[in-house]
Amino acid sequence: MSENKQRVTSLVANYIVNEGDTDPEGSARISEVAAGLANGGDSAKVREYVERIVRTHASGFTREVRDELSGSDWSDVDWDEVARQLRD
Repeated sequence: MSENKQRVTSLVANYIVNEGDTDPEGSARISEVAAGLANGGDSAKVREYVERIVRTHASGFTREVRDELSGSDWSDVDWDEVARQLRD
């Protein structure tokens, strides 16, 4: 895994695993929703959900992730690894 791929994967995984805010469209915590998607075995759904949250959620950590990742960095995220970390 390239250094950038490892960096952005770790950044996204750490953000979502530790996000305690409630999903704006539901009553569960963002991390719980993402873990449920990961446990369903579909990393594409994890990616879709996380990208939507990062682009629309207003928490400080979300802004940090958004500011840190350029458009091209999103394609470097290893979504299977993010999903694995959410399942752990």
